[in-house]
Amino acid sequence: MNVMKKIVAIGTIFILVFSMFPTGSNKITLNNGGRTLYVGGDGPNNYTKIQDAINDAMDGNTIFVYDDSSPYYENLVIDKSIKLIGENKETTIIDGEKKGNVIYVCGNGVHISNFTIQHGGGGWPGAGIFIYSSDNVISNNIIRNNGKGIIIMDLVSKHNKICKNTVVNNTEMGIDLFNADGNIIKENSVLCNGGDGITIADAGSNTIEKNVLSDTIYLGRAYRNIVEDNSFSEGGIRIWHSSGNKLLNNTINGKPIVYLEGKTDVEIDEGAQVILVKCKRITIKNLNISNTCCAIHLSFCNECTVEENILERNSYGIEMYSCKRNLLRRNTLKNNGLGIWLEMDSNMNKIFDNNFIENNIHATFSISLHNLWLRNYWDNWKLPLPKPVFGFVYGFPWIQLDWMPRLSPYGGEE
Repeated sequence: MNVMKKIVAIGTIFILVFSMFPTGSNKITLNNGGRTLYVGGDGPNNYTKIQDAINDAMDGNTIFVYDDSSPYYENLVIDKSIKLIGENKETTIIDGEKKGNVIYVCGNGVHISNFTIQHGGGGWPGAGIFIYSSDNVISNNIIRNNGKGIIIMDLVSKHNKICKNTVVNNTEMGIDLFNADGNIIKENSVLCNGGDGITIADAGSNTIEKNVLSDTIYLGRAYRNIVEDNSFSEGGIRIWHSSGNKLLNNTINGKPIVYLEGKTDVEIDEGAQVILVKCKRITIKNLNISNTCCAIHLSFCNECTVEENILERNSYGIEMYSCKRNLLRRNTLKNNGLGIWLEMDSNMNKIFDNNFIENNIHATFSISLHNLWLRNYWDNWKLPLPKPVFGFVYGFPWIQLDWMPRLSPYGGEE
């Protein structure tokens, strides 16, 4: 083996092992004992397949993979506590050939760094990395062109750290935490994935911080998570049936995402996105919000006022989940996927004097009754008759009516 390349390999292992230890209360300690096995390169005892080296390794061993023989067309299973380190993340490629997960981690205390991991697929979940274990560190990788980038699944998967990776162009989503608690997702670039950038579903006590995203962060039935210091170029944060989370200092293009939970009698007049949970008598006024997953979201909020906002080019303009006796008035909703959506017992709300212009769907509702629609402008309704608003109640088609629709936009003369 070339002596200089071996020196570089040893130096790379040393730097990665000692530089990537987490700090603070969630510290993960990896065993640094054991031998180093080599894959690729020109050493007389080097392996040609990564999986063969994994099979021969013992807990505490390091496997160093040269880029000379890259790409490695393999679907790896790691069931022991080892460090798997590539020579260069740009040129040391593990390709799953769309035959399943590229790397399946079921051993605890695994450290994977310095690879491009690509082409997981061919059936669910088709992940770049699938983690079903605890105390692992995934760092400094490029994870691209998989079905899902990284999955951390089930309650057995705790205290994993996913840091400083580029997760890009995965067809379904970037990083998925499903029913997994107490993990850290930090300082990753999560870009241009087909679904959400980071998903936290049925999961709690995870920390999502200092990531850069062009995709969304989604919290569904998520509790006691910390989502902090993340920066979005677009998208933002989606919430569904989640509470008890801390969302702090997140931004879209440098403007703050406003998140309030359990607050009363507050006025909001700035922000790139507004999310309210279990609030009462909040006023959201005079905002101009565009290019988000949802401009204004309310869950379990009562007696709030959303007025005189301009909401353009969002997936959802205003979304309300189980909200009662709120007032939506004098807002302009334009070029959104869905202008206003009333969900799950969002009852007795008043929707007055809003402009619905060029949205894919202006407004709809599901299992939400006794709402009063009045004097709104609908660009697809030109009759001096009540305008139907279509929705569903327990699976059955239903209508509500705007009893006196405007024939020209609010703010103009009729």
